[in-house]
Amino acid sequence: MDKETRRHPLVSVEQAKELLAIHTEGGKERVHSFTGGMILMGCDVYLVDLLKSAKKNGIQLSGPNMMRLNHGLVILEGNRAVFYETREDKRDELDKLVAAFGE
Repeated sequence: MDKETRRHPLVSVEQAKELLAIHTEGGKERVHSFTGGMILMGCDVYLVDLLKSAKKNGIQLSGPNMMRLNHGLVILEGNRAVFYETREDKRDELDKLVAAFGE
């Protein structure tokens, strides 16, 4: 997706890694995600796979509804949006990023 069709500002992969709610399960780092249309489906994804997708597709701030659900970052993969859980203790930082971009 090109810059003209993006609705929310991109963040760097390094910024995203600081904001994501990363947990370890089975010795691997994971992050909870939501995707779907009429029905939201949630699952954990491996951090390494998330970061690969972020490098390929870009990662951006989500909108206010998903921010309220603590899923403040999104990757657009083709026709699908995947929202990733962000740390509650970083909510102020997310709000500052949104404000800085005039969202």
